[in-house]
Amino acid sequence: MHRSATSLVASLLHDAGVPMGPDLLGPELGNARGHFEDRGFFDFHQQALLARGRLPVMGGDFAFAPTAAETQRALGLVAARRKSGPWGFKDPRASLFLDFWQSLIPEACFLLLYRHPLEVLASLVRRREPLADLTTGLAAWRLYNQKILAFRRQQEGCAVLCHAYAAVDRPQSLAEAMSQLTGARVEIDSAVRDRLYHATELSRLDLAGPIGQRFARLFPELDALYQELESVADLPAPGDTAANIGMACQPSTAPFSSVLSAATHVGASRTPEVDRRLALVELMGEIDAPALAAAMEQTGRLLAKLLAQHVEGRDSGAPSVIQRAGSEELAGPVAALRDQLLERLAAQHPPPPLPAAAAAPLASVIVVNFNGAACIARCLDCLLRQTYSRFEIVVVDNGSTDGSLALLEAYAAKGEIRLVRSPRNRGCAGGRNLGFRHARGELIA
Repeated sequence: MHRSATSLVASLLHDAGVPMGPDLLGPELGNARGHFEDRGFFDFHQQALLARGRLPVMGGDFAFAPTAAETQRALGLVAARRKSGPWGFKDPRASLFLDFWQSLIPEACFLLLYRHPLEVLASLVRRREPLADLTTGLAAWRLYNQKILAFRRQQEGCAVLCHAYAAVDRPQSLAEAMSQLTGARVEIDSAVRDRLYHATELSRLDLAGPIGQRFARLFPELDALYQELESVADLPAPGDTAANIGMACQPSTAPFSSVLSAATHVGASRTPEVDRRLALVELMGEIDAPALAAAMEQTGRLLAKLLAQHVEGRDSGAPSVIQRAGSEELAGPVAALRDQLLERLAAQHPPPPLPAAAAAPLASVIVVNFNGAACIARCLDCLLRQTYSRFEIVVVDNGSTDGSLALLEAYAAKGEIRLVRSPRNRGCAGGRNLGFRHARGELIA
């Protein structure tokens, strides 16, 4: 599901002569070597999910019923790539569109990658993805992997199901499986794998040990789905994955049990589901306490801001955003428990300070957005790829109604932009003036 593993495998195939696209997403926080995702297909998935209120993906079911315009756009993307010989594209969210792409590209071959849900969740936390609670990340994992498992069973002749670590540890086996599937020789050089693979960027958990066993007891339904993937996979997880290339992630020794015990005096209603969620927080804290503290702090600020805007009536879209994020708990006793836990985590493991350049930018780049879902992501990604670091990006949303505000909130949650919301369309000049009032740089662009 998550990009840290799929990007590595996509880079191997790209190097092996299966180009992933002429215009690829560049590196960013959490994926410094690039995503290897074709912008055209990435934008298609992004906008399709935005139009249906499903970004970020939080679980539940999803069935894509394309409009005529979406089908024509997708056919255009395919036609442009078909001109260049063998080709491919990669986007984890394509898991939600597999039947659609198979209907448009009947000759397509699909490489379906999976990882253990706890390792995917650890990746999300380290990237500081905004999660109302950790179970929302697991719900998304369940949705993605149910889709790829069903597709593999229905389309066995055109799909290979592969554990991400099997692809990394056994590149020759992956090449043989892809060659057999495509009918063309695919060669993956182990030396290239050694050059591209960086163990510290794809930490592995010892899932056979206490951490994996505790997770299986907490979420038996997810463990059963993972075991089902393993039983169907063409290339299942290699034995003792933590001992293979690189090192396993070492659990923290932070006293999370005492933190959780001390937090319970706030009077939260202790239901089995609440206990399960708290146990997951404790487990993730043992895996990577500093990352969890930073992610929870960032998420808490985002949700608190959304709730405040809703209460004050400044943002009519806030209730739906809050509900999708699962933050109805903010008004209940679980919220108090989480807030106190967050304070304790932040005190014990403060997130790393921003660099001086980010704290005092020399320049402020002001971007005004109004219903720019089709192009705003490309604009921001281009700005974020600049090598010069002493600048900030201030985005003013002029009362957008096309879902682009949710996209901007995702960038803001990761600290990549400063977002200024206007409840009405002030026009281009008015939006720039509003951005100017929030800018901190000495120079304005």
